[in-house]
Amino acid sequence: MTRAVPASLVVVDTDVFSQVFVSTAGTHHRDLRDCLVGRLPVIATQTQAELLSWPRLRKWGESRTRKLDEILAATTVVPVTPEVIEAYVTLQQGDSRPSPVASPPPRMPRVRPVLLR
Repeated sequence: MTRAVPASLVVVDTDVFSQVFVSTAGTHHRDLRDCLVGRLPVIATQTQAELLSWPRLRKWGESRTRKLDEILAATTVVPVTPEVIEAYVTLQQGDSRPSPVASPPPRMPRVRPVLLR
C-alpha cells in the first residue's frame, strides 16, 4: 500500500548519509546538516547495502562496525521502487552539481519514523 509522504521526509544518498551520520573525520559538514533540519532522512536499500559493505572493504574494526550497525538500525530504509528511482533521477537533473538531498516524490511506500542520532 502506498500513500502520500509528508514533506518532512527526505531521501539522502550514500555520500550525504556517511558524511553526516557516519564520518569520523571530525567535520560534520554543517551545510549538509543544515539542509536536513526539520526533515527526516531516509535511505534506499542500495545505500544501506553500500554502507554495510564498507567495514569489510575498508577493514574497519569491531567497534566502528558496531557503531555503523547501530546507526543503520535507527535509520528508516525504503525499498528501491520506481518512486525512489525517480527521486534519484531528480537529484541528477538541473544543476551541473547535483544536490545530494532531495525530497521524495509525492507517493512512496509507507515508512516508519525513527530518531537518528
